[in-house]
Amino acid sequence: MKSSENTAKTVLRTLNASEIAPGMRLQYYEHAAMDRAHHKFTALLGALPLVDKAAFSCLLEQIYQEAKEHFEQEERFMLTTEFDQYKAHKAQHDALLLLLDDQRNSLNAGHQPDAVGLQLKLCYWQDKHQQDWDYPLADFLRCRASWLGESAGI
Repeated sequence: MKSSENTAKTVLRTLNASEIAPGMRLQYYEHAAMDRAHHKFTALLGALPLVDKAAFSCLLEQIYQEAKEHFEQEERFMLTTEFDQYKAHKAQHDALLLLLDDQRNSLNAGHQPDAVGLQLKLCYWQDKHQQDWDYPLADFLRCRASWLGESAGI
């Protein structure tokens, strides 16, 4: 069929992590709960531009719930250990949940999702948050656990 030979081919291109968030990389904090939650969140973000319109709201809801549960866990760690940056760290969590909630409300109002735009925002947020807030928290938790022993439960 000659018409198929003339049809332009669609070329798919994979974005490099540096195109999404310049310093983004999977972090390992030697804290199983944090590592597991961060890696799962990264995987969910990777799926954003891949799902169709019908599945987008389900994925967005899953991202919201995963973030909320992880933030609640981190906040319990911070409160239990009297981490001195709790309020500022929690404010970062609240800001992301508000952004995700705004996205859910926008979808419910019938607006078209911008999966790539949302993915870029969330990847940038995650990268910055992990470097600025989660690394110091994980370091604090590791130090505290080493002083208190394994019975600390953090």
